[in-house]
Amino acid sequence: MNPNNSLYASYARANKEPNRNDFESNATDVTHEELNDFELGWRHQSERLRLNANLYYMRYNNQLVLTGALDNVGEYLRENVDKSYRLGLEVDANIALNDEFSLNSNFALSQNKVQDLIIDRDGGLQNLGDTNIAFSPNVISTNAIEYAPDTKFRAALIGKYVGEQYMSNTDTEASKLDSYVVTDLNFSYTIGVKSIFKSIVFTGMVNNLLDLEYEDRGYTYLDTWSGPTASEIQGYYPQATRNFLLGATLTF
Repeated sequence: MNPNNSLYASYARANKEPNRNDFESNATDVTHEELNDFELGWRHQSERLRLNANLYYMRYNNQLVLTGALDNVGEYLRENVDKSYRLGLEVDANIALNDEFSLNSNFALSQNKVQDLIIDRDGGLQNLGDTNIAFSPNVISTNAIEYAPDTKFRAALIGKYVGEQYMSNTDTEASKLDSYVVTDLNFSYTIGVKSIFKSIVFTGMVNNLLDLEYEDRGYTYLDTWSGPTASEIQGYYPQATRNFLLGATLTF
């Protein structure tokens, strides 16, 4: 459009074969998935603002989706679903507030649906209609404020939000993972040296700064078995609370 703005549109078609684990672990036949991907985007670049926006519609035939279940060595199982789609908007932006501070933000809003899902649960076929695809939150966002007073020092405070999601494709409340916000802090400092090394870069990270207790994954068998109690058909993987990482990089 002009030196600061550009538009694009694309169409892509892809086919992907199941992997070895799909054949070894799946009791039913699996087949390749087909994807028709439509995308429309806008890019903006100016002195203090960089912005990218991308709208996509991914139409699948026989998409291989996670069921939430595990095989006998702890790997997630996948199965084909007849018709499904992913529709969403992705935006990322970088704003230079001044010569020292900048904001970095990105978010994705999406709908991820299996259409007319039919499952074989408890020994019988059930039609659940349109349901959410497992492990596919509708909202993901990361925001960071960065401080860089010179070329030697840099610090960033980062917050990541992940919306609620399901561990199964059945929309069953028992398989829902709650939304969460995790905050991290990281920094780096570079020292220039004149002998042996060109520079030494010290880095530090404080992950989960606010010491949040949360889980971002787990397993469930709700796609095949309703079960007498939730504790017998699912489990959760709690994530690390506040933790630290220090490092040094020596450049020759």
